[in-house]
Amino acid sequence: MDLGVIGKALSLAALALWVVLQMVFTRYRLGRHEVEVLLFGKVVRRVALGNIDDVLVGTRFPCEPWLNRDVFHGRFMTIRRKKGFFRYLTISPHNPDEFRTNLYYALGWNPKA
Repeated sequence: MDLGVIGKALSLAALALWVVLQMVFTRYRLGRHEVEVLLFGKVVRRVALGNIDDVLVGTRFPCEPWLNRDVFHGRFMTIRRKKGFFRYLTISPHNPDEFRTNLYYALGWNPKA
């Protein structure tokens, strides 16, 4: 067998394993000053509340995806940032409506508008 084919197959398997582990162990937390993405219980992404421009339902492209297993239920929420290379951060919280309402309250916005 060709070592290049084996290397590509192992790389593909490692990537698939990473995607599955990310989808199983990704959580989201709304702090006092930021929205945090946790992977294996450690903060891997943090967006300051002052950097949030809009909160949208659904996905946008191009985005920075931080999805978990609730992606299969079509529960997407996108945070549009004021600054940054990827302006859109897409997450899939278990209850996006509740998370969005709590995020609106944390931002000082009216959740009914």
